[in-house]
Amino acid sequence: MTPTSRTRVDVHERTVDEHDTGFGASLIAILSGRPTPGAVPRRRRTLASHGMPRRFDPRRHRRTDLLAQALSAATLAAAWSRVRRNGGAAGGDNVTCRAFERDAGNRLARLRRSLWAGSYAPGPVRRVEVMKETGGTRPLAIPSVADRIVQTAVAFTLTPILEPAMSPASFGYRPGRGVMDAVARVIELRRREKRRWVLESDVARFFETVPHPPLLDLVEARTGDARLTEMLAVWLEASGTGGRGLLQGSPLSPLLANLYLDEVDHLLDGPEGRLVRYADDFVVLARCRQDAETALERAAGLLRERGLALHPEKTHVRGFGDGFWFLGHYFIRNLALRDLKHTPEAAPPVWESDAPREEEVVLSRRPVPAKRPELANLSETMRARLRRGRRMPAS
Repeated sequence: MTPTSRTRVDVHERTVDEHDTGFGASLIAILSGRPTPGAVPRRRRTLASHGMPRRFDPRRHRRTDLLAQALSAATLAAAWSRVRRNGGAAGGDNVTCRAFERDAGNRLARLRRSLWAGSYAPGPVRRVEVMKETGGTRPLAIPSVADRIVQTAVAFTLTPILEPAMSPASFGYRPGRGVMDAVARVIELRRREKRRWVLESDVARFFETVPHPPLLDLVEARTGDARLTEMLAVWLEASGTGGRGLLQGSPLSPLLANLYLDEVDHLLDGPEGRLVRYADDFVVLARCRQDAETALERAAGLLRERGLALHPEKTHVRGFGDGFWFLGHYFIRNLALRDLKHTPEAAPPVWESDAPREEEVVLSRRPVPAKRPELANLSETMRARLRRGRRMPAS
């Protein structure tokens, strides 16, 4: 098997370490503004080798130093509590949460010393393929428990800074927001603003193709902390994805994904088309077909400028009367009908998901005519309501 080949998780798992990872172009040159050199040697990268000082003292830095906040004993302890509560599989080093917990105090102390000394280096990543309920596979890359702790600590520090400025049109893996909030927003736009047309799409292979250099530029521009940005560069480079991609399995990936698409959210959401995005899935609601088609062209251009693309097979412009699927719900006319089988595909969240809301509609399944296979989840009573064009009464 070649180093880049993958197999299903129930057949084979592959561990990637520093000997299996091609780092590609050096991010050190990108961060320093020097011309990008050729391939760099395949060796284990540390903070010091990535331009971080060999040793720096937290007592000499201001409270506004984000990296110092993230690497404080209190933040690392809180991050370990979160990682332990979430559980999850071991990374490429085969150290489970239970094994880490048996000596957690000493392990955390050693981890923090290595971070401040500049000798910290990301551990091996465990790569697996998991089956999707909708068919196909989704790649997961599981960092080691120690790396998940540090990444969670950085997420704790970055979230209060990045979150407030993010677009209200984004609902995926953000504190206090969830699937049902996005569903309620679509219903609100349809009913209150009389938007009858929709562009439905998603970003093709989004988590695998996010380019690292512009993402790092965004982090530094929003935070003003070059050293924390370099810390992120260490993880991105060690992921072995050739300068692209976010690990679906890293606690930082949801936050970084939302950050990279935030400017697109602000530019795409407007009076002519109202955006509702959840991770890499999104819809734009418009009052007429022309506005929806204009939104399609604009979305394609904005993503192209950022090294991304729309999924050609999942991009459609259609009316609400035709019906469409979004986040496991079937929207048709003024209704949102929940699919009991499928849930949104996205990166694992940093925060716990919200509880279902009272307004979600759960319906039974019965066979329907083949000419309308998309209605396979609807009961006879609901199909009768759709034929009459009546709204479902409030529960």
